Amino acid sequence: MDNNQLFEPYDLGGIVLANRIVMAPMTRSRSANPDTVATDLTTRYYQQRATAGLIITEGTFVSPQAIGVINVPGIYTPLQIDSWKKVTDAVHREGGKIVAQLWHTGAYSHPDLHGGKKPLAPSSVNPNQQVFTPEGFKPTE
Repeated sequence: MDNNQLFEPYDLGGIVLANRIVMAPMTRSRSANPDTVATDLTTRYYQQRATAGLIITEGTFVSPQAIGVINVPGIYTPLQIDSWKKVTDAVHREGGKIVAQLWHTGAYSHPDLHGGKKPLAPSSVNPNQQVFTPEGFKPTE
């Protein structure tokens, strides 16, 4: 592939991308609100990047039990879904394509994010990582 092909359209299984540039997901932690909805800042962030051939969103939590980081938008309530619709509509208005990265952090979480309960995970093995909680970083349990 020569450099010029990078900016040519590409058919990704029936989704025609404006170019071959894919924006990788990166957690922004900009949803500091009680409903963990995508905010106007979230919308602006993705809208400004709509010229990428495809945007993959930051991980978006699929349930309350999936939460492993504070201030990240979910996609499991009607309010959260509506907030993501605003994001996708803004990207589409700019001619961009966007897909959601669905997220469940498993044990990579902390009881502070689950009302004191241990995180829901596929095993009881502690990943021994640091988790961003309302009180700052804490070790996984």
